[in-house]
Amino acid sequence: MTNLFSTKNFHRHSHVGLTSGFTLVETLIAISILTIAILGPMSIAQSGLQAARYAESTATAQFLAKEGVEYVKSRIYSNMSTGKAVLGSEWLKFGGASTACMNGNNSCVVDARPSAGTDIKLEPQCKQDVTSSLCPNLYQDPVTGFYGQDSSGTITPYKRWFTVDDDIDGQATIYVQVYWVTSDGRSHTFNITDSVFYWYNKP
Repeated sequence: MTNLFSTKNFHRHSHVGLTSGFTLVETLIAISILTIAILGPMSIAQSGLQAARYAESTATAQFLAKEGVEYVKSRIYSNMSTGKAVLGSEWLKFGGASTACMNGNNSCVVDARPSAGTDIKLEPQCKQDVTSSLCPNLYQDPVTGFYGQDSSGTITPYKRWFTVDDDIDGQATIYVQVYWVTSDGRSHTFNITDSVFYWYNKP
């Protein structure tokens, strides 16, 4: 009769049991390799997504800055074409804002598509400290997608302000800045300048 509990059989069965599975160390190593294999591509994908979002926000800021410059230029040219403006500070006036947007430490905000009220308003805090809550954010119309100062829209992270420097007689420089904060908490600015010239000659 075979002795199943003999030392020989015990060692044989024990040896088979140890080699037929994974040890704890082998399991941990396998899990570590699998984790690295999964997290690596995920990290790359996340970085790519953040880069895409930043590129999108930068493109929006560039558009807002260019829109601001073009709108201010159109208002200045409108002053000249009406014949009311004369060479000097008059041609750089903006309605209720008067010459407050010119030179010095003052700054103004521009609403290129005002639903009501004034399209250009004095907001000196924007130039002094654009991060301040006193410098208003732009809002986006949920229907048209346009940006403006109408608070009935959706608030955005963008702020836009401008100033006009009367350099010499008949020439001025428009300076526009767009400030925004991305989802990662980082702040960014995009600046643009352009020149305007007094070309209107009264008959």
